[in-house]
Amino acid sequence: MTKIIHILPHSPPPAAYQCGPEDLPPLSSNPSDKDYAIKIDKPPYWICFAQNDFHAKLAYATLENTNEFEIECWRPYRMAPQVFSKNIKGVFHRLFPSYDARYGRYKFGERSKLLVDALRKEISEGNIIVHLHGLHDHTTNRILRKIDFSNTPVIATQRGGAHPSYYLSRRPWSLAPYLLAEWLGERLTFDSIDNFIIQSKVEYEYIKKAYTHKQVSHLQDGLNFSEHKEIKKQIARNKLGISSNSKILLYVGKIIRERGAHNVLWAYQKLKSKNTNYELYCVGVNESDELYPIFSKIDCHLIPRQTVEELVYYYSAADVSIYPPDRNEFDYCVDFAGISNFNIESLAHNTPVLTSLLFHFLGTDEEKKLLGLEYQGRDNMVSQILEIVNNEKEYSNCREISRKYYDRHKNTLNIINNYRHLENKYDLK
Repeated sequence: MTKIIHILPHSPPPAAYQCGPEDLPPLSSNPSDKDYAIKIDKPPYWICFAQNDFHAKLAYATLENTNEFEIECWRPYRMAPQVFSKNIKGVFHRLFPSYDARYGRYKFGERSKLLVDALRKEISEGNIIVHLHGLHDHTTNRILRKIDFSNTPVIATQRGGAHPSYYLSRRPWSLAPYLLAEWLGERLTFDSIDNFIIQSKVEYEYIKKAYTHKQVSHLQDGLNFSEHKEIKKQIARNKLGISSNSKILLYVGKIIRERGAHNVLWAYQKLKSKNTNYELYCVGVNESDELYPIFSKIDCHLIPRQTVEELVYYYSAADVSIYPPDRNEFDYCVDFAGISNFNIESLAHNTPVLTSLLFHFLGTDEEKKLLGLEYQGRDNMVSQILEIVNNEKEYSNCREISRKYYDRHKNTLNIINNYRHLENKYDLK
């Protein structure tokens, strides 16, 4: 049986480490993570097997559709004193000690010799497919440099991160030798990759042009629509205690400039001054967020992280979801993030979006117009919100259109077909 090894190239966020000997397991990305944690007798005291990360979600989605592969999920784990492993719902997880590589002003990501050695051993035994979750990442690049993949199929999914030539073209005066070296390195190592799965339109065009002899797909994992069932707006508002007369602006995630939270606040205050029916709901907020001190002084609703079961009511109750990072300030986020899960989740509940990321949409221009508007800067923001809110019926098919391109079940089947193709190409058993 062919084994698929998914590799996420970075440790969990710092929140996964912030605990003491008497604390409960920290939550790295999902409330259920605490159920899959191992307690140890020295810092960080808990080792968490995060269940909501990209590689894990794809692993479980694959198992839901086929039992023809063994599946493992690997990642470096900065604070782990040794290798930890655990079988969770049929997927074998492995966490490897790592450290941050830094030389002077340059960061070179995480290094884990034990992960590289373990992967080299698996390759020597044969019959595996390596699925890398991250491109233009120092850890991924190091794996590609250190290991001979000439007889091993490799798939790489892009999940953010800009290619070096992108930075060189925009900031040639900034770290040019370093970025040029990275670009030359990728031109050599990326030939080890058989299939590229790209979520960003900008990245897709780059990879397709740079690696014409490779298979390149513009595809996102998508959303489990069964977890995001349709809920009528009034039912959702009744549950949340929101008036039917309110005009609800929804923002989900950390309130930081990189996600355009400052633009959301600016537009909300403009709209609120003209119409007191406008309300702003920010969900997934933490007091440590960059802009929390400002938002906490404003008449808006600050809601902490919610489970999917709770979050669906906020999506369904809203009139428009807003995700407006500025391209001139955060171009790498806008150009390489894909359409984002937040936008897809909103569309799944028939709530249109105002977002800088709409140009990544996988469908037609005609379909895109039925999902909302692409954020074009503050000068147009208020009028764009009003256009969406005042023309609700024009955006009544958001769920149907988004499901056509972002259904996790369907997109996972496409990825499984890639695995099968590579099995045949490399004559795996």
